[in-house]
Amino acid sequence: MPRKKNPYDNPWVKPDYHSQNKQLKNEENEDDALQAKRSVKLRSSLDIYHRLMHDATLGVDLNQVMIGYTDMFGDQEICILEWTLIDKGGDIPMHHIEYFAFILNNGNKLI
Repeated sequence: MPRKKNPYDNPWVKPDYHSQNKQLKNEENEDDALQAKRSVKLRSSLDIYHRLMHDATLGVDLNQVMIGYTDMFGDQEICILEWTLIDKGGDIPMHHIEYFAFILNNGNKLI
């Protein structure tokens, strides 16, 4: 039985030397897509502020919530009820917020 002719032995067609590189790039792109799906983004301070202020299902006493922020005098803390947004005439932008702290019944802070 005669052997079949290999279709890839055409002398007029150049071999694709870059096919392995293309395959590696495709695999890297798939890995990046999976990594992007796995990565969890942090919530912004504005999202947390609005959630604390407007979500009654949390059951949090807002008098016990403190906002830690930085300004030109250093690190400061203020009660969340005293905080005023820039849109409503406040002086401190939301990107200056460093943390939200809950004051527990024993006086300790949960940051």
